[in-house]
Amino acid sequence: MKKLKDFKEVILERRSIRVFDADCKISHAEMLEMLNETILAPSSMNLQPWRFIVVESAENKKKLASLLGDNRSQVVSSSAVILALGDLQVGELAISPKKREATNLDLGLALMQLMGVARDHGYDTCAIGAFDERELGQAFQIDLDRYTIVTTLAIGKAAEQGDEKDRIAAEKLTIFK
Repeated sequence: MKKLKDFKEVILERRSIRVFDADCKISHAEMLEMLNETILAPSSMNLQPWRFIVVESAENKKKLASLLGDNRSQVVSSSAVILALGDLQVGELAISPKKREATNLDLGLALMQLMGVARDHGYDTCAIGAFDERELGQAFQIDLDRYTIVTTLAIGKAAEQGDEKDRIAAEKLTIFK
């Protein structure tokens, strides 16, 4: 059994990577293992609306890169890019703004978990949210009446170090009452 990294180490080491090692491949078995660890994330109303499309072929990554503007380098060089979809028809609730919000929340929780899971497996990530959902849906034959594309996540081994995190201190963002 592999040794898990210290949780704090996973958090402190995570960076958004812009250039990956294009020779690194992730097996389907390991990708599924990471996704199975990911879907242990919390889910509001336990709907588990997450669905994933793993874009891994050079041809499909090239097609995806053309839709993601300035994010081409991380898409093309990554081992894969995960399209994170929210299933708006899961469960008994009708599609509504509240359902979309719950779906987006659940996908956000799962994606943050996936970034940590990837680090634990020795991989790096870069979340990419700048895309036209309609164009992306059409290019990858996603039924946008049923699914919302929440984000895309490039995954692989970093070829270049990511930038240090520049964050506002919690003391400046927090009020205690």
